[in-house]
Amino acid sequence: MCSKWYAIFLLFSMVLGSQAQAISAYGQFSSIVTQIPSASGASFVKMDSVDNLQNLEIASSKDKIIIKEEGTYFIIATGQIGGISAGAKGYIDIWFVKNDVPIPNSNNRMTITDYRTVGVLTTQFIIKLSPNDTIATRYFASAPSIGFVFSQPDREPIVSSFLLSIFKVD
Repeated sequence: MCSKWYAIFLLFSMVLGSQAQAISAYGQFSSIVTQIPSASGASFVKMDSVDNLQNLEIASSKDKIIIKEEGTYFIIATGQIGGISAGAKGYIDIWFVKNDVPIPNSNNRMTITDYRTVGVLTTQFIIKLSPNDTIATRYFASAPSIGFVFSQPDREPIVSSFLLSIFKVD
């Protein structure tokens, strides 16, 4: 786990260091609704808020990012997972999809053993993309009451149920 975060730190340091001016495409997308996958299987994650956007586009369905510039992109997605009803437990998977095809080795899983527990599930990827490619995030839960949970603390900013950041690194 430590090496994963160290790698992220190094990547951000490299990009934001001397080359911060070179980032020409980036975006941050989030959701402020609780999302539970459909009973029929995997669902696309909805991103109902666009927090930052440069040379990318979000599809009208709010579940896909459309690439405008060719290049190599770093993508990281996090979801606040938990159960929404008593007794909910199981696992949730999250992975990236390029042009409606799952990206190999992008899946991560987290298990919820107590519905009162909330955790953060993260996945990340570096990938070469071309104009009009689409990137999306899909998820699957092993139980009907597990998903991405939105919360509104009393005296703090909201806690998004889902957050995705993407930026071009070359």
